[in-house]
Amino acid sequence: MSKVAPDDVAAASHTVRLVEPRDGIPPVVDRYADLRAALEPFAGVSGPVAFDAERASGYRYSQRAYLIQLRRP
Repeated sequence: MSKVAPDDVAAASHTVRLVEPRDGIPPVVDRYADLRAALEPFAGVSGPVAFDAERASGYRYSQRAYLIQLRRP
């Protein structure tokens, strides 16, 4: 039988629900000029970028991306 450290028990009993980003929900960008402005901070620095693309597929929708999310610390 393995022993569980007290810190592990405390961490396991304290659940944090993530219902929105830590910095809040940014506005939706739906115009080209706003997209360019939103991408400027990404172009000015280096490092990892989280990228997520959502697609609507099936009989009624094409395979094009309907939502693209980028995140950089």
